[in-house]
Order: sequence, then C-alpha cells, then structure tokens
Amino acid sequence: MTNKVINSKISKLLAILMVFMTVFSYLPVGISPISKNVEATTEPGIESHLTKTVNYYENNASELNDWETICALAGAGIDITDTSKWTLPEWDTKTVPEGSTATKYASRILALIAMDKNPETIWGRNLIQELADKQDEETGSFGTVFDHVFSMHALDTAGASYNNIEALNWLLEQQDTNLGGFGYSEGTSDPDVTGMVLRVLGNYSGINNVNDTIDLAISYLKSIQTSTGGFESYGSENSNTIAVIISGLTSVGEDVESSFWTVDGNTILDALFQFELDDYSYTWLLDDPKTNGLSTAQSLEALGDVLAGNSVFNRLDYDTDTISVDIRIEGISETIYNNAINFKILNESSPTVAEVLTYALEEAGIDYLISDGAYGLFLESIDGEASGTFGGYDGWMYQLNSQSGMGIGADTLVEGDELLFYYGNMAP
Repeated sequence: MTNKVINSKISKLLAILMVFMTVFSYLPVGISPISKNVEATTEPGIESHLTKTVNYYENNASELNDWETICALAGAGIDITDTSKWTLPEWDTKTVPEGSTATKYASRILALIAMDKNPETIWGRNLIQELADKQDEETGSFGTVFDHVFSMHALDTAGASYNNIEALNWLLEQQDTNLGGFGYSEGTSDPDVTGMVLRVLGNYSGINNVNDTIDLAISYLKSIQTSTGGFESYGSENSNTIAVIISGLTSVGEDVESSFWTVDGNTILDALFQFELDDYSYTWLLDDPKTNGLSTAQSLEALGDVLAGNSVFNRLDYDTDTISVDIRIEGISETIYNNAINFKILNESSPTVAEVLTYALEEAGIDYLISDGAYGLFLESIDGEASGTFGGYDGWMYQLNSQSGMGIGADTLVEGDELLFYYGNMAP
C-alpha cells in the first residue's frame, strides 16, 4: 500500500519532534536543553498541533464518514486504509446519484482517491468522466464557483481529459476587479471563496494572467486581516475561514508565518490556534466553544498543507495501474459471459471480486443484483437468473483460481487471477 499523499516533509518533521520529545523527557530536573540563537517560546510547533489533532480523531472519531475529514487525515500523512485504526464509509452508487451537483461528484472523487478507491471503476461507473461531462462546452464552467473549484481539483488530481484552460479562464473572469477577491458570484469578494480559489490557482502559476490574479487576491486578503492575525466572515472571526485561507496562501507559495502576514505580533496560525480546544479538536466560534466537525477537518487540512507546502487537494496520489482478470459466468443452461478484462487499480490497491465483477457486467450491459446483508455482499442474480429459481438452496457461487471463494466482498484480486461464477446448489 503506498501513501496517499506525498508527505515526506510531514514525516521528517514528525520524526524530529519525536526525537526532541524523547531527549527532553530524560533531562534531569533543573537542567534545560542547550539552544543557540533560538527564541524561547511556549507555543508548540505546527507538527505538534497536527499530531494532537490526529490523536483526537484516533481517540474520538475513528469512524470516518465525512469526505473532508478523510482528505484532511490523508493530507496529514495518515494511512486511513489501516483498518486497525480507522473505519471507512461503505459508500455505494447511491452516494453520488447520476445528476448530482459537480461538488458532490468532486468531493467524493477526492475522498475515494484518498481511500485508494478508483473513481474510474467504482460501482461499475466512471465518476471522473461523469464529472468531466458536466463542464459547459461554451463557457468552461462547472456551475457555481464552489462547484468549479472542487471540480478542477478532482479532475486535475486524476489527470482527467477536460478543457482545463477554458475552466481556468472562466475562473479568472470571476475575480472582483475592485477588491481583488473571489466570491459566490462574479465580481464579489469573500475570504473563504478567495482561499479556495487560491488552492486551485497554485497549480496554474505562470499560465495566462494567473500570477497577476494571485497578487490581487493576496492584496485583498491582506487588506481584511484582523489584529489577531485572522480573518472574519460575515462579521465573525472563525476557524473555518482562517483555515481555508491558510491552505490557499500556502498553495500559492506564501509563508503564513512571515512578517508580512503578522499583525501586532500575531500570525495567521496564531489566530487559528485560538480555536483549538483542550482535546485538540476545533471550535467554529470563540464565543461558542464546542467541537465542530468541519472546523476540525479544515484546521487539520491547513496544518498539513503548511507542513507539505501545498493543499491536500493538490497532493493526493493518483498512481494507476492495470491488472488483467479472466471471468467466466456459467448460467443455468448456457454461458453468460467469458472474457478477460483489464481493470484499472489505484495506488497498488487490490480490488475485491465484487468490484471487478460489477465493472465487467456494467461494461457488458448485463443485469445483476448484489445485496449487502449481515454476512456481507451477496450475489443475488445475473442476467435475470436469481437465487432460489428452483425453490431450494440453489444460487450463484464462484471459484477464485479453482478454489471456492470466501465472499465477493472479501476476496481480492491480483494480475492473472481467474474467476468462475456458476449457478448451482448450495449446502443447506
């Protein structure tokens, strides 16, 4: 299993932190560690905040259901496919109904990539292509600015074929020429949306007028920075706004700890840490201190982005390969399917029998039904031939490389595997 995110910087910093903590814990009482030309500080480093927020998730919220939390943990260098620590959502095709908004598609695509699930083959569908097809051929738009930003993230991460230059041009046209920011509609400025747009523009530096656009957006954000080092949205300073701006600025190469982004001695990170609670989750507002799921996820995203130097949505690893699997399906009276398929896998993952079978049947246009019950996935029918046709314990069974299968949701496949599905009698 490869890491989902290019996170060498995070790993090195965490390793350094652990060494420091180990050495410091063994110093005799009354003896301080030697330091040269380093200002004393009581503020723990960014990596310490990140580690403690990850620990919050491990101890309190290891069952992952939210797409942004999944991406945030992946962006922090965490292997969320480690089933001993994390429980991933059991999404199915209903998670992204055909006709969903571009944001629904894009957000789930990004989370699936973080989970080592291939959005080009998941549930027998190609979510990447379905999202690309949502682009307006004339304008290059995917809908709202919000839809557009996440669509570009998802499609760029997957290396998808779409008109990215037209998409970029449409996005640039949305900038507020007076204030310099981006908003929910053309010609308006909002700090959150500006941060989100900067995350995308970091991938297009030097193309068209992108650098000038970035400079104007930075000037807008600087003009609205508060004395705490943070930012307000609709009259209230909040962690979500601060976090997304940190991610956006980092993505375009800004040092959020620099003197330029320091106000009255407070950096943007100082402003964010105001919202950190005792358990290292984050609250949305200071005057209502309680854990907020989105605030915690976006704050963790921001910390991971600062350490890695780019937004997690630009860092997700989409390394694909293809395996060949032979599939033969013998029905009640005739062969229904007999073919070798090429199945695209992501980040050296191993697809389940159910995933490959679904892909093959969808591609061939053969009807099927797979149910999810107390004992896992169950193959109910293929091509109209359903379990119990003869009124007994008859139904669909399969062999993997001539051995009885353990379950279509449990068995995984590698290059050269052979699958035989057949209709027969099951043991009562």
